[in-house]
Amino acid sequence: MNIETAKTIIIWTLTVFVAGLIGYFGRFLAMMAIDRFRKNKNLTGEKDNQNKNISPEIAIAKEKAKLAKKKAKNEYKLNKKLNKG
Repeated sequence: MNIETAKTIIIWTLTVFVAGLIGYFGRFLAMMAIDRFRKNKNLTGEKDNQNKNISPEIAIAKEKAKLAKKKAKNEYKLNKKLNKG
């Protein structure tokens, strides 16, 4: 094994090692940025000021409409399943 071959092996080894470090820390920094973004986001799942200023009657009507829609959707799925088989 001559000196040139040894130099080439060392250079490629260092290049791969540095690329691995860059990849690892790049991923680590990206995960930190994602976590920071998620912490700043509203985690309640409720959109800001959407349901805060409505009367209870309207809220109840919306909930009933939502349940009726779910019921209709489930009935549609059941009919589709029964007609398929």
